[in-house]
Parts: sequence; C-alpha cells; structure tokens
Amino acid sequence: MGIILSILFLIIPVVLTIGFLSKHRKLFKFLIISLFVGIIICLLLYLNEINIIELLQLPLVTWGIGYFVCGICIAILVVDSYLLSALMNLFSKEKPSVDYLIVLGAGLNKEKVTPLLAKRIDKAIQVFKEAPDLILIMSGGQGDDEMIPEGLAMANYAISQGVPKNHIIIEDQSVNTYENILFSSQQFASEDASFAIISTMYHLFRAELIAKKLGLKSVSYGAESGKNWVFNANAFIREFFAYLYMQLKWVVLFSILYTLLYSLLHYMVLMNAFPLSL
Repeated sequence: MGIILSILFLIIPVVLTIGFLSKHRKLFKFLIISLFVGIIICLLLYLNEINIIELLQLPLVTWGIGYFVCGICIAILVVDSYLLSALMNLFSKEKPSVDYLIVLGAGLNKEKVTPLLAKRIDKAIQVFKEAPDLILIMSGGQGDDEMIPEGLAMANYAISQGVPKNHIIIEDQSVNTYENILFSSQQFASEDASFAIISTMYHLFRAELIAKKLGLKSVSYGAESGKNWVFNANAFIREFFAYLYMQLKWVVLFSILYTLLYSLLHYMVLMNAFPLSL
C-alpha cells in the first residue's frame, strides 16, 4: 500500500514537471516541494504501520477526497465550457467594416517584436490591405525588461512592412489587456467609431469580454500562435485563469455554494439518508 501511495504522489508532479518546466520555473519549485512532502507522508504512514483503509474511512478524510474529486469534475466541465465558448467566438461571427484595428502587444526582444507579436501585426497588415482606409492602433507600454515601448516597436515593424506612417497610432502606456483596449479606444476620433481587436487566437475571447465590460462593441481577428503545443497549452492555461480572475466574485460565490452543498450531501450520506459512499 505504501508503494502504491508513493506512486500516486509521484506521478502528477513528474508529469507536470516534464510538461511545464521550460515555461514555469515557479511551478517547478512548487512541484519539487510537493514531491518531497508526498514522500515524507508515505514514509510516515509506512513506518508507523498505519492502517490505510481505516484512515481513508475517517469522515474528514472521505469528505476531503470526495470534495476534491467532485471539484475536479466540475473544473473539467468549466474548462470545456470555456474552450467551447472561445471556439464559437472565433468562428461564429461575420466581420463588418470597421474604422480602427487595435493590435495588442505581446512582449519584445530588446527593441524588436517577437515572432508571436509579428504574427499579430502581420494579421493586421493583411486586414489593412483589404481596407486601406483603416487606422492601426499599436497598443503596448514598456515593460521592465524592454528597451522601448511595445507600441513603438510594433509601429516600426508595420512601417517596415509597408504600412503608411499616417495610418498608425501608437498607444504606449498600457500594461495589460484591459488598458490596451481602454487607452486605445480613447484614441478614436469619435465615440461611435467601430473597431476590431487583433491578437493571438487563444487571447481573443477574453479581449472581447473586456471590450464588452468597457461598454464597447467590437469584432476580432485571430493570428496564429504556431505549432508548439507546450507553448499553446501554457498560453491556454494562462488565459483560462485570467478569465477566472475577471469573474472573481462569481468564482468565490460558486466555491462557497459548492462547499456548502457538498458538505450537506456528505453529511446526509453519513447519516445514511442515501445508500451512497463518498
């Protein structure tokens, strides 16, 4: 039994470490700590000859196991719903004509745009060529590790690709997606101007939700992110948790209600109200 528990404690940290080590060093540190904690727990259980079966049947332990398993199932449903909504957002809309294209920044390599950011600007240029009257708003401030603002670097790249300078507006104060859209919308010549958001596909759903939260109506164009599945998985995870943070009050409320409801059901099971075992 001790060996089985040890394997269970080890499998998850090892798999996650292999998948995310290159992108999440803090997560790697956390997994190493959890690995040692798991080993210590298993050794204590083994050396003290604790009856695992009896331990797992304790009310508090059964409550914790059931709470965790049911929570994982609900989390999977939430992730599936988010993914479906994001996909429907990409493919279910027609693209009407707009006045502005807001291109969202994505970090720099010194003074140059990264390949990911270049794809966003290339998508904007593609749309611009089909409607040459458009104004491109290059949105992004200067990060601590960046030599110039992202908006300026993005504008330089677009100009080098043939976009006229008088069709570009630089927004160089924003530090997140919310500010990208808010500060860029303040550059519009009129309040009723229409616009489209251009970003990487996995980012568009949250960006449009932010625009809606600001009372702005927008459409979007998605740029490809490449075929690196590790990067795409990391990006999707970041977007999902950023989405949850946007809905923080509902997440907290749901967590409280879920805990209360599960506790009630677990209590009823312990009182033999249902022929179930959690």
